Order: sequence, then C-alpha cells, then structure tokens
Amino acid sequence: MARDGLSFEMQRIEETLMQMAVFVEELIAQSMDAMAHGDERLADDVMAKDREADHLRTVIRRQVIHVIERWAPVGIALRKIIAFQLIADELERIGDYAVHVARNARVAVRSLPLDIIGEINEMARLVRQQVREGVRALALADEAVARQVCALDGAIDTHQWALMAAMQRHMRENPDIVPVAAQLLFAIRDMERIGDRISNISEDVIYIITGKHEKLN
Repeated sequence: MARDGLSFEMQRIEETLMQMAVFVEELIAQSMDAMAHGDERLADDVMAKDREADHLRTVIRRQVIHVIERWAPVGIALRKIIAFQLIADELERIGDYAVHVARNARVAVRSLPLDIIGEINEMARLVRQQVREGVRALALADEAVARQVCALDGAIDTHQWALMAAMQRHMRENPDIVPVAAQLLFAIRDMERIGDRISNISEDVIYIITGKHEKLN
C-alpha cells in the first residue's frame, strides 16, 4: 500500500513537470516569433505568461518536499525525485531566458541585413527544435533522444559564434545601429543559454534512466 501511495504521488509530480515542460516549450516558440517579427504584443504576452512557469516550479517544489517528508524514498525513487526538482529549476530558468529574448522583440530586427536576420531565425529554429526534442526525451524517458538533444548543442554554439562575429562586423561598419545590435547580442546569448539548459535537462533524463551522471554539454 505504501509503495502504491508513493507511486501515485510520484506520478502526480511527473504530470506537473510535463505540464510545465510543454508550457515552457510554447513560451520559447512565442518568444522566438516575437523577436523575429518585432512583435511587441506577443512579447508582452510572453512576459505575462512567465508567471505561470514560476507557479508550476513552486508547485513541483512543494510536491517534492511532501514526498520526501512522507515517504522517505530511496534508490531509483529518490533519484527520480531529485532529478524532477532539478529539471523544474532548469525549466523555470528557460522561461526567464524566453522573457529576455522576447524583450528584444522591441528592437527593430528589420533594420539588420537580411543575411543576419536569416542567421538569427536559423538559430531560433535550432533552439526550438532542441527544446521540442528535450521535452520529448523527458516525456518518453528516452535515453537516445536525450543524447541527440545534447548533440544539437554544438550546432547552436557554432551559430552563436558566427552570429556574434557578423553582428560585431556590422556594428563596426554602422555605428548608428550599435544600440539595436547590442540588445540583439543579448538575445543571441540568451538563446544559446536556453540550449545549455535543455541539455542539462537531457542529462538529468539520462541520470534518471541509468543512474549515472554524464556531462555531455
């Protein structure tokens, strides 16, 4: 009976965690769209919605504390409960980065050359893909998908450095756009950090499955 009770409460936490993961995935998609199109209304919507991610993280924290206090889990159950809390913390931070990216939607992206805009959109696409696959790895407890997510991080890093170099060249050639470009540099950095965080989540998924800590990012 005790084991059934623990399993039920663990399942509740997992369900809340998946709700948070899907919510944050949508938040990322909206923030990228807001930046790509300079959509201030969508950016405001992202900033308002971030409070829900904070709330879900708080709910998970309370659930985790309750399970530890009531059931004192050990072995794989303890490993999972710790990983759930770590993943919730990472998801909350990803939501914060989504807000940071959305804030840069107020910047006139269209004032940049088309090749730089294209590279920003490509990096955004890669980040969205990584987040989507990271959520899938979590939902399916799929070690292979989790490893693929971590492997994607290299492509995002490559895009970041190429974009940084292109933006710096453009700023040197066009000093008048430095304020706009500087804000976009922050957005590019935050997109890369989203990739780092989703890689951390994928490493936690691997830990849940194998019981081994691996640093793949």
